[in-house]
Amino acid sequence: MDPVTEQNAASSPSRTVLKLLSGLQQGAEARLTDGTTYLIGSADECDIVLQAEGISPKHLKL
Repeated sequence: MDPVTEQNAASSPSRTVLKLLSGLQQGAEARLTDGTTYLIGSADECDIVLQAEGISPKHLKL
């Protein structure tokens, strides 16, 4: 799905923001919707795609 850098354009109201503090995508933000589960990893089908060494294709669910 969309890389984390595009996720910050989401228009749904949210109070939770995932912000990358280091790496190639440092400073990128993703607004998270309450009650939604996000798949995070390096695979294109993830909800939030991270492009960094050591990130598994399906790294975690949040």
